[in-house]
Amino acid sequence: MLFENLHLLKTYIKAEWLRPLAYTAAPSQPQPNWSALRLNKAVPLLYNQPEFRGFEIHDYHTLFAPPSMDADKIDLLSTTCASALALPDYRDRLLENYALAANENRAQFLALENQEEERWRKARGRW
Repeated sequence: MLFENLHLLKTYIKAEWLRPLAYTAAPSQPQPNWSALRLNKAVPLLYNQPEFRGFEIHDYHTLFAPPSMDADKIDLLSTTCASALALPDYRDRLLENYALAANENRAQFLALENQEEERWRKARGRW
């Protein structure tokens, strides 16, 4: 069994070298285009299986700045990146590659990090 980023596995799935058993997103997330992966039906959400109720894994990438960087420059960088991620062509390209763009501000990202830490702490004690 392997938990891996769908973007990295798409070639192996299309070639039928790997068969996805479940998908680890939340039901509220957009689902991948399974037919683009040459699959005849949707892959079930692990989240909905009784043993894994509420289980989801997300890969995310973040830009970090040095602690000494001026807050105004950080805000400008953040706003510029969010604007680029909001461009329709770029968002479509991300979706084609099984990725979602997000644009949390610093406080929202810190809250996400804290939530993830707590979620994984609970998960470690569950299995």
